[in-house]
Amino acid sequence: MKALVREPSPLLARGLLTHIERSPVDYDLARRQWDGYVAALQAVGWEPVEVPAAPEHPDSVFVEDAVVVWRERALVTRPGADERRGETADAEATVAALGLDVVRIEAPATLDGGDVLKIGGTWYVGVGGRTTPDACDQIAALLDVPVVPVPITRPGRT
Repeated sequence: MKALVREPSPLLARGLLTHIERSPVDYDLARRQWDGYVAALQAVGWEPVEVPAAPEHPDSVFVEDAVVVWRERALVTRPGADERRGETADAEATVAALGLDVVRIEAPATLDGGDVLKIGGTWYVGVGGRTTPDACDQIAALLDVPVVPVPITRPGRT
């Protein structure tokens, strides 16, 4: 089993925030935590596959937002935040080098991979600020999977 990983950017403290207030980020601690995460994956039998670092992208450590793997196919996302779109190219190259069949979410749809939850063969996809309903339709067509759109709301908002 393989797990995609990408080291944290030195700009991690500048990452995008949606539902929490900004607080200080200790980059050295984040680096040690990432090292521990990679070691934990290895300890349980996963083979970490490193996507090239993207130091210019604060949120790039969250590689699951850039590409979602299903069986032998890799779905390259189209992040809802313009600032994150540069994170997908190296993720795509990495999964292609692994021999996966690469497919992509196409404009105008947007998808953040972190909005995806796969349970069995069904994909539950959070639809809200960064993922669009059109992305759900594309996932279903590209991967031949049932997709359940799940509206994302904040308390007191719709």
